[in-house]
Amino acid sequence: MSDAYIADCVLQIGELQDFLTTYKNCNINLVKIMEKICDSPLIEFDIYNVFDIYVLRETIRNMETEAITNILEMYKEIIVYIIIVYEGFESYIGQMAEHWVKYVRRFDRLIEDALRLAIKATMQNMYKCVHGDGTMAPSPLIKMSLYLSDKNIIYLPTRNEIVDTFTTVLDEIVHILSTMPRLFQKFGLPAGGLKNFSDVIQTDADTNKLQSLIDNEVEYNLGLIHEHIRMWDPYAHIWKVDKDEFMEKYRQEGHTAADFDRLIINYSDLANAVQIQETFNQIHFITLNSSELKKSIIVHCSVWQTKLGELLRTITESDIDVIYAYIERSSVEAMTMPADLKELATAIATYERLISEIAPFEKTFAPITDQMTTLGKFEVELSSDMVTRHENIPVTWAEYLNLLEEAKKALELNKDKFKAELLEQAEVFKEAAKEFCEDFYNTAPCSSEVSGKDAMAQLKAFREQLNALRAQEQQIKDGLAVFNLTTPVNLDLQKMEKELEKLEEVWGLVYQWEESWEKYKTQTFWEMETDEMEENVMYLFRNFNRLSRQLKDKGWDIIDTTRVKVDAFRRTLPLIGDLKNPCMRERHWDRIKALMGVEFDQNSEDFKLELIMRLNFQAYAEDIAEISNAATMELNIENGLKAIREVWKNTTYEMQHHRGDMYKIKNVEDVMQFLEDHQVQLSSMKSTKYVEPFIKEVDYWEKSLGYVAECIEISLQVQRRYLYLESIFSGEDIRKQLPNEVKIFDALSADWTEITSNMYAGTNAIEACLYKPAPYLFNKLNTMVDNLDGILRQLEKYLETKRQLFPRFYFISNDDLLEILGNSKKPQLIQVHLKKLFDNVNKIRIDKVYHFKYYPSP
Repeated sequence: MSDAYIADCVLQIGELQDFLTTYKNCNINLVKIMEKICDSPLIEFDIYNVFDIYVLRETIRNMETEAITNILEMYKEIIVYIIIVYEGFESYIGQMAEHWVKYVRRFDRLIEDALRLAIKATMQNMYKCVHGDGTMAPSPLIKMSLYLSDKNIIYLPTRNEIVDTFTTVLDEIVHILSTMPRLFQKFGLPAGGLKNFSDVIQTDADTNKLQSLIDNEVEYNLGLIHEHIRMWDPYAHIWKVDKDEFMEKYRQEGHTAADFDRLIINYSDLANAVQIQETFNQIHFITLNSSELKKSIIVHCSVWQTKLGELLRTITESDIDVIYAYIERSSVEAMTMPADLKELATAIATYERLISEIAPFEKTFAPITDQMTTLGKFEVELSSDMVTRHENIPVTWAEYLNLLEEAKKALELNKDKFKAELLEQAEVFKEAAKEFCEDFYNTAPCSSEVSGKDAMAQLKAFREQLNALRAQEQQIKDGLAVFNLTTPVNLDLQKMEKELEKLEEVWGLVYQWEESWEKYKTQTFWEMETDEMEENVMYLFRNFNRLSRQLKDKGWDIIDTTRVKVDAFRRTLPLIGDLKNPCMRERHWDRIKALMGVEFDQNSEDFKLELIMRLNFQAYAEDIAEISNAATMELNIENGLKAIREVWKNTTYEMQHHRGDMYKIKNVEDVMQFLEDHQVQLSSMKSTKYVEPFIKEVDYWEKSLGYVAECIEISLQVQRRYLYLESIFSGEDIRKQLPNEVKIFDALSADWTEITSNMYAGTNAIEACLYKPAPYLFNKLNTMVDNLDGILRQLEKYLETKRQLFPRFYFISNDDLLEILGNSKKPQLIQVHLKKLFDNVNKIRIDKVYHFKYYPSP
């Protein structure tokens, strides 16, 4: 082995040893850097520092920036050391690529763990700041101040500012780390499942848990702040109550000076209570400053005191104005002298009122003095004029009392003058009343020669004069009452007024009668309302009877004269009612014209009450009443006949198809009921004397309905016999045994078919029975009954011959025997009758037996 080779080996070994040393040193330095990153929290506070919120935010950002800068520097060192290691293996990197990737990923994960621990330490520091170390409460960190804003207590920084400061710490760190690449990204290696540093930190459970704990502590601290704010609730009325509204209400309630004094002192006490409250409070990690809030509340207390003082001053000034205004107004009223009695009474009442108001008004002086004292106590600014006016109140009031004494003397002088004038007026009034009564008794309307209208006008004039005298009398009484004097009642006027009232009542009724009579006699007869007329006339008649009894001593002939007229008209009212009877027909009016021997047109517009009275209808009142009554009764008959016509127009009996063109009667109950009812009605009509105008129609209906009843009755007899025989003659055996009767029955069938088809074709029961003139149908039906009875007799003889041949047929009825004979070729159908013919035989069995005779062949 040559020396050169050995020297080369030594050189190679030395280089390898140097690289190994470098490799180890790089790994050691990388681990140290990782440890340094672990020990590099992004945020760390001095426990003795207290920050404004904006300073705190800026401090946190500066700490984060500085820490990230240091971490990035260390990150660069890591890159340098890894590059050094890479350069040592660069010649063989292709052979050891897998080991190289694992090597880089191992340190990549170490950086991830170091960052996670550093950020966890950061969040722990933040949590310690807001929560404390577990043994002690957190140190002050944030400054907060309370303020009064718009009647509410607020705090600054606001809730959102505090929450944003702490809840965004982790988000900001994640955002900063998003710019820091992973080692595999830096060296262009595959990710191998590794995430970005920002994603790892954002999803780290411990870090997120710490962030949640920090958020909870912030919410807890804010809750404590709100609890502290509620401590100020007892003082809330100081700033929340509207001062102007309170002052308005307080003024309306009429409080005394003592009330104002107590309330003003109360606000001083409240201000002192607010002042002694703690200005600075340590609430968890927040230092709360209440100085601005206390200042605002104290200012409000001062405003309350100022406004109360101003209100008391305003009230006091108003009270002083009221006193001076009252004295001025009352002085004018007291010195106003009366010009007449009415004004004298007013002046006396005014003076008495002013005297009665002295004591109550003097009681208002002391409260005003108390108010002025309270204003001076609290040094409320007062004008010199207000002070002077208050001091002069006693002097001004004394002058006012002297003025009232002078007014009293002046009133006494006026009273004597007016009293003499009133007594003179009373005497003049007596004479005027006496003359008025004499004029009334001499000229008042009492005779029937005066019309009601004129009498009412005359009485109205008397009433107006009486009212004028009464007004004058009342005026004199009112004047004398001022002097406590009375005047006796004027008996002449009182008596005359009663007479006037009676005359007004009498002539009022007379006028009502005259107006009614004018209306009635010119009104068209058929437009008269007899009910209204009767009610009005009876009212007048009763009242005139009453007045005739009550005033018979007066000798007023107008009462009896009018009563006779009303009574005469009252007696004609039944006549008018009879003439207006709606049952009256033209024939009745013709009878009235014939009775009276005059001609008139009752439908003319000239036919009025005036014409009735002129033609002397009332002389024939009884006969007209009889004619009217006859009209009513005849109308009842007419309506009854009309109802009968309407009923029989559509009434028919029910029929149904039988066979071929033949029908049979099914139901006649309704028809028979109508027949019975209407025959009774027609009989009742014929029994009255009022049937004469309708006698022909009544006779027609009586005969027609009687004929229909007979036809229906005999038709039912024919139908019963025919239907009975029809089933018998339908058998061939009977038809052979009774050939003559069969011919008669067939002829009857043809007749019955004709009758029932015509009945069915009729639109009502009458047409059904009178399709040919009477008594065609009745005679034909009677003939059919006779023929059917003859057939039944021949049938009875035929059955008798059969019974004689076989006597046991006597045990059964004709119908059973006919059924046996009809079914003689059908033995099975006669089984039901055997037990009637033979004892102990219920039925027999009939078998067909076939006999075969054998003939052998020869």
